[in-house]
Amino acid sequence: MKKINIILIFFLIILIASCGKKEQEYVDQPDRQSSEKNTIGESTQNEKKDTLKDQTQQQDKTNNTEKRTNYEPAPEKIISPLEANDYVGKVVTIQGYVADVYKTEAVAYLNFVEKYPNNPVAGVIFKKNFNEIGDISLYAEKNVSLTGRIMTYKGKPEIIIDNKSQIKIIK
Repeated sequence: MKKINIILIFFLIILIASCGKKEQEYVDQPDRQSSEKNTIGESTQNEKKDTLKDQTQQQDKTNNTEKRTNYEPAPEKIISPLEANDYVGKVVTIQGYVADVYKTEAVAYLNFVEKYPNNPVAGVIFKKNFNEIGDISLYAEKNVSLTGRIMTYKGKPEIIIDNKSQIKIIK
């Protein structure tokens, strides 16, 4: 008799456990479908984003001369190097004479008006952008147009140059 009771209890446990699984599968099924829909929707959105990114990269390659640094807005004003302190935080175009070009292994400077430390503003190029900018000695002792956001470093205004389109020799 004990064996029959044990078998019946075992059978009941299996029956209850399997019923719970069926009910759980039924409850989970709509969630799985919505998850699959979300996954499909997400992958479609990701594909759209990738396509848009590819198109943007292609436009950047074809319009490389119009590319702005870090998607900076258009410059507010054209200023002289002596006005740089008045425009800290603003995107401007500085037009002036590059009196000195100084390059180390890690950074390069285009010093406007006078040599450092008497320069009123500098264009700064970091090592990671040396190849992008090219031969900076071309700008020495030339009138140059430099566009970017004016920031200060140790109290001195500067513009970080990370794209060749930011800087041009002017006649």
